[in-house]
Amino acid sequence: MSMKSPEDYYPEFLRDLAERIARHLVDTEVCTPEKSAAIGRSLADQVCDDWQGQVVNVPKAALYKVRVRWNQMWEEFNGSNHADLARKYGMGVKQVYKVLKHMQAYHRARGADLFAQATQAAQAQQAASQAAPRPNTTTTGAEEHVD
Repeated sequence: MSMKSPEDYYPEFLRDLAERIARHLVDTEVCTPEKSAAIGRSLADQVCDDWQGQVVNVPKAALYKVRVRWNQMWEEFNGSNHADLARKYGMGVKQVYKVLKHMQAYHRARGADLFAQATQAAQAQQAASQAAPRPNTTTTGAEEHVD
């Protein structure tokens, strides 16, 4: 009768999670394979400790992924590359126009908010400078003298 090691009882999901974390750390050159294995195992154990016994539904995050893709398209858009973006992202040109129109409206709305904030800050700064006492100044020729 052969005895199993404790490692043989480590759950498959946690083992897979630890391996994926370790592989990502190595692939992104964050650390060595030895350290990444230890970090992956530690994080998998933490997930187990925090969520053990719970049924966890991992979301697809489809809307998030779409928005990330739209942001990438917006950043790559140069004003005339609709067809190139359509090919790159596997979409029709009409759909690219719709996405870019949506992103333009989004950035315009954000820009309006930023403009309003900048205007308020400028007005506050102007009011503060008007309220501050000014030194007496006299100008003679090209020089300015402050009393």
